[in-house]
Amino acid sequence: MYRYFYRALFFILLAQLYDEAKVFSIIVRSDPKCRPIKGPEACEDIEIHHKSGLAFMACGSENGRRTQWWPPLGSVNTTVQPLETPWIYNLETEEIFPLKLKDFPKDTDVSLHGLSLYIDPSNSNKVTVFLINHRRSGSVVEILDHTIGTKELIYRKTVSSELIVTPNDLVAVSADEFYVTNDHRYTYKQEKEREFEIATRRLWTNVIFHAKNGTDFVAAEGISLGNGIVANWNYSRFYVNSGGTTETIIYTRLDNNLLFETERVHIGIPTDNLSVDEVTGEVYTPGFPDLPALIKYLQDPKSPAPDLIVKISNVTKKADSRIGSNYQVTKVLDSDGKEFTAISIAAVDRKRDALLLGSFVSKGITRCKLSALGS
Repeated sequence: MYRYFYRALFFILLAQLYDEAKVFSIIVRSDPKCRPIKGPEACEDIEIHHKSGLAFMACGSENGRRTQWWPPLGSVNTTVQPLETPWIYNLETEEIFPLKLKDFPKDTDVSLHGLSLYIDPSNSNKVTVFLINHRRSGSVVEILDHTIGTKELIYRKTVSSELIVTPNDLVAVSADEFYVTNDHRYTYKQEKEREFEIATRRLWTNVIFHAKNGTDFVAAEGISLGNGIVANWNYSRFYVNSGGTTETIIYTRLDNNLLFETERVHIGIPTDNLSVDEVTGEVYTPGFPDLPALIKYLQDPKSPAPDLIVKISNVTKKADSRIGSNYQVTKVLDSDGKEFTAISIAAVDRKRDALLLGSFVSKGITRCKLSALGS
């Protein structure tokens, strides 16, 4: 029953967003520049450790997310314990393997969503991995330590907060601090309020900052159905996807860790996670150009839905964060969805000419050749 309720909410959005989705002329086709990589399932988020070429992935169970427990999709069968797994894919050797959770609290749920890496500035082999975990008792952020070359994540601590209500994605800015988006004001337990929020595209979601001393506060608000979040190389500029308004909001980070809005870039379709090109600073994000097809795919995995990936570029002569900077949105990849559907992340690694595609509910991942896409 809960799954049908959530799909009904998609239809509510559909009436308001369908005309906006026509902003792009979609060429529905399969893309020979991309190839599937088997192994994990439902890799909703991917972030690349560029020095090593290792892609860290927050993955899960395709069937489990559709039918058992994954609140973002409306699957809330609390009788089933979720036991999902983060994975690593090596862009150079193509080795792919799950990561073992070491010292993780016994019998604890693992239901993954957003992921972020913080790399030790004095030792790039030391990585802190932040994972959003939708435990049945409530959503939290797990902080774990990883050493490049190993196949384990060592549990360090769990962060929970009254302000972290419906976490979607996050950006780590130190080994203990992060920004996290809430994608709804209300949880799945508050069905009527949640339905109203989505139907009216209220600007009710926000970005929360978690400080090293354990305090949390609202860093940015006025977002509709907040989704992906990403930062530039020195964490001075942030990008947040606002699903209800089909925009990417650009912020400058202030000294007090508040985020100051500088611009809203119209995308025209609902978008998911974001990834920054470490060389050019351009931002990649996938979106859903055909919501009816996506809804049908969620009901029937054999029914493909088209996908679109766009790139956001700063086209001013000198990129800065002042109000009035001009950003350009260009199409990078469109697909008929026959090979891969419901793309939620397009992680870019220019050094290895790769664009890695993950999906919140599909099998495997997809690797595309960046240069062949004209990007």
